[in-house]
Amino acid sequence: MNSDLLSFYPPRDPRTRGWLLLESTPYLYSLLVAYVLTVKIFLPTWMRHRKPFELLPYIRAYNIFMIVANAWYFVQMSKRSYLGGGFNFVCQGITHKVDSETMRLLDLHHQYLFIRIIDLLDTIFFGLRKKWEHISVLHVAHHCIVVFLVNYGAQYGVDCQPLGAVLINQVIHVIMYSYYFLASFGSRFQKYLWWKRYLTQLQLAQFMTIIIHSVAPLLFPCENLPGMHIALGISSCSFFLIMFLQFYFQKYLSSRGAKTR
Repeated sequence: MNSDLLSFYPPRDPRTRGWLLLESTPYLYSLLVAYVLTVKIFLPTWMRHRKPFELLPYIRAYNIFMIVANAWYFVQMSKRSYLGGGFNFVCQGITHKVDSETMRLLDLHHQYLFIRIIDLLDTIFFGLRKKWEHISVLHVAHHCIVVFLVNYGAQYGVDCQPLGAVLINQVIHVIMYSYYFLASFGSRFQKYLWWKRYLTQLQLAQFMTIIIHSVAPLLFPCENLPGMHIALGISSCSFFLIMFLQFYFQKYLSSRGAKTR
């Protein structure tokens, strides 16, 4: 294994020091704790004797915003990295550059942290509509872990291999929120949503791709890529892969087997 990878814990990236939230990690963690308590305890209690809120216009506007935001950040970040910025697909270490394009990339990723915080609102919408079946442990854990990882990248260097995971996830979010938007119109669009079951397969493919991309630096000479970056990429996506596989088997394969019997 390359000696650079044995430097497991990365130093704080000096290029992003003083940026909003990046020097206030306890505030971010407090926000995530508040999110979990709200969606798992407060909202179920508060909504117990209330009717579901009618929020479709707001949800559709939110979905459109998330589609546009993820698409825009994908274009802006990819052209400064893997699709125009000269990044190495097999192994890209932290560049440590401070030129205008690199700093713009870091700034875009920092902005994207707030998009992922806004992403937490979809769980609030589920709660206000009493769609409790959607607020699973997997759903809540996925949101919290992704916010943590995006924040970690902003603090310890994101102009490297893990940025590929961010870009892949942005594409997935464009597709997912497009589905949510169309599904919000009910039966009128149901015949066009035959691809719903393939969304989970797409998520599974996403996690497997990110795991392979994260493992690659262990197999080839690689410099300036901390071991922690690799460990977080592999461990988090392995967790998501196992959880989503369990969900997929329960929702689709088990139900299909029951119908066959």
